[in-house]
Amino acid sequence: MQTQNIIKAKDYLIEENNKNENECAVEMDDDDVILHIFGDQPDYNNPDFEKLWSEFSNKSVSEISEYCLSQGVDIMNGDNPVVKFRDIAVMLKAIEIGLLELKQ
Repeated sequence: MQTQNIIKAKDYLIEENNKNENECAVEMDDDDVILHIFGDQPDYNNPDFEKLWSEFSNKSVSEISEYCLSQGVDIMNGDNPVVKFRDIAVMLKAIEIGLLELKQ
Protein backbone atom coordinates (compact mmCIF):
# COMPACT_ATOMS: atom_id res chain seq x y z
CA MET A 1 0.00 0.00 0.00
CA GLN A 2 1.44 3.33 -1.09
CA THR A 3 1.00 6.36 1.15
CA GLN A 4 0.59 9.87 -0.19
CA ASN A 5 2.13 12.94 1.39
CA ILE A 6 -0.40 15.73 1.77
CA ILE A 7 0.57 19.40 1.67
CA LYS A 8 -1.64 21.41 4.01
CA ALA A 9 -2.15 24.83 2.45
CA LYS A 10 -2.99 26.31 5.88
CA ASP A 11 0.61 25.57 6.94
CA TYR A 12 1.72 28.20 4.43
CA LEU A 13 -0.31 31.01 5.96
CA ILE A 14 1.93 33.72 7.37
CA GLU A 15 1.17 34.57 10.96
CA GLU A 16 1.83 38.11 12.08
CA ASN A 17 1.36 39.64 15.49
CA ASN A 18 -1.84 41.59 15.84
CA LYS A 19 -1.81 45.06 17.44
CA ASN A 20 -2.91 43.40 20.67
CA GLU A 21 0.17 41.53 21.89
CA ASN A 22 -1.99 38.81 23.46
CA GLU A 23 -3.55 37.80 20.14
CA CYS A 24 -2.14 36.51 16.90
CA ALA A 25 -4.01 37.05 13.65
CA VAL A 26 -3.46 35.16 10.44
CA GLU A 27 -2.78 37.72 7.74
CA MET A 28 -1.24 37.25 4.37
CA ASP A 29 -0.90 38.59 0.92
CA ASP A 30 -3.40 36.73 -1.25
CA ASP A 31 -0.64 35.21 -3.35
CA ASP A 32 1.59 34.00 -0.49
CA VAL A 33 0.01 30.54 -0.25
CA ILE A 34 0.32 30.03 -4.02
CA LEU A 35 3.93 31.20 -4.09
CA HIS A 36 4.94 29.09 -1.09
CA ILE A 37 3.45 25.90 -2.50
CA PHE A 38 4.23 26.30 -6.20
CA GLY A 39 6.87 29.03 -6.44
CA ASP A 40 4.76 30.68 -9.13
CA GLN A 41 1.28 32.04 -9.77
CA PRO A 42 -1.31 31.21 -12.41
CA ASP A 43 -0.85 33.34 -15.53
CA TYR A 44 -4.40 34.41 -16.34
CA ASN A 45 -3.15 36.32 -19.38
CA ASN A 46 -2.66 32.86 -20.87
CA PRO A 47 -5.96 31.59 -22.33
CA ASP A 48 -5.16 28.04 -21.16
CA PHE A 49 -5.08 29.22 -17.55
CA GLU A 50 -8.27 31.19 -18.10
CA LYS A 51 -9.96 27.98 -19.29
CA LEU A 52 -8.78 26.17 -16.17
CA TRP A 53 -10.17 28.99 -14.00
CA SER A 54 -13.51 28.65 -15.77
CA GLU A 55 -13.47 24.91 -15.10
CA PHE A 56 -13.19 25.51 -11.34
CA SER A 57 -15.24 28.72 -11.04
CA ASN A 58 -18.59 26.91 -10.87
CA LYS A 59 -17.47 24.01 -8.69
CA SER A 60 -18.34 23.85 -5.02
CA VAL A 61 -15.75 24.09 -2.28
CA SER A 62 -16.23 20.39 -1.52
CA GLU A 63 -15.64 19.42 -5.17
CA ILE A 64 -12.50 21.56 -5.34
CA SER A 65 -11.31 20.25 -1.99
CA GLU A 66 -11.79 16.66 -3.16
CA TYR A 67 -9.85 17.35 -6.38
CA CYS A 68 -7.00 19.10 -4.54
CA LEU A 69 -6.77 16.28 -1.99
CA SER A 70 -6.55 13.75 -4.82
CA GLN A 71 -3.57 15.78 -6.09
CA GLY A 72 -1.94 15.93 -2.64
CA VAL A 73 -2.99 19.37 -1.35
CA ASP A 74 -5.44 20.01 1.50
CA ILE A 75 -7.00 23.45 0.89
CA MET A 76 -9.08 23.54 4.05
CA ASN A 77 -8.36 25.65 7.14
CA GLY A 78 -10.85 24.25 9.61
CA ASP A 79 -14.29 24.49 8.03
CA ASN A 80 -13.25 27.04 5.40
CA PRO A 81 -10.92 26.92 2.41
CA VAL A 82 -7.74 28.98 2.41
CA VAL A 83 -7.58 32.17 0.40
CA LYS A 84 -7.05 31.51 -3.33
CA PHE A 85 -8.21 27.88 -3.07
CA ARG A 86 -9.43 27.96 -6.68
CA ASP A 87 -6.01 29.19 -7.80
CA ILE A 88 -4.45 26.22 -6.03
CA ALA A 89 -6.78 23.93 -8.00
CA VAL A 90 -5.85 25.73 -11.24
CA MET A 91 -2.14 25.25 -10.55
CA LEU A 92 -2.64 21.56 -9.73
CA LYS A 93 -4.65 21.03 -12.92
CA ALA A 94 -2.02 22.90 -14.96
CA ILE A 95 0.62 20.51 -13.61
CA GLU A 96 -1.64 17.50 -14.22
CA ILE A 97 -2.22 18.38 -17.90
CA GLY A 98 1.39 19.41 -18.56
CA LEU A 99 0.82 23.17 -18.81
CA LEU A 100 3.32 23.62 -15.96
CA GLU A 101 6.23 21.45 -14.93
CA LEU A 102 7.50 20.95 -11.43
CA LYS A 103 11.20 21.71 -11.05
CA GLN A 104 13.16 18.88 -9.50
